Amino acid sequence: MQGAGKKYKDSGLQVIGLGIQDKKENIKAFAGEKRLEWPVGFDEGDEIAKRYGVTFGAGLIFIDREGVVRGRFLGGFGQEELELEIAKIL
Repeated sequence: MQGAGKKYKDSGLQVIGLGIQDKKENIKAFAGEKRLEWPVGFDEGDEIAKRYGVTFGAGLIFIDREGVVRGRFLGGFGQEELELEIAKIL
C-alpha cells in the first residue's frame, strides 16, 4: 500500500487507515510499528465500519470520490490486484 499511495497520489488516490474491533492504543501502536505513511483513525463503536458494511478486521475497501464502495479485499492481496482495483476508480 505504501508504494501505491505514493504512485497514485497525483491521480487523486487517498489512503486512509481505520482501526476497528480493537483498542485505540493497539491501533496507534500498529501504525507506529509499521511506519504507515497515511492517517489512521479509530472507529469508536464501529460506526464507519457499519456504514460501509465492513465486518472484518483486516482488508481494504476502495471508495470513490462520491463515497461509493467500488471494491474490497479481505485479508491478503497482491500488487497486481491492488493496481487493478485502483485503476478502476481513478
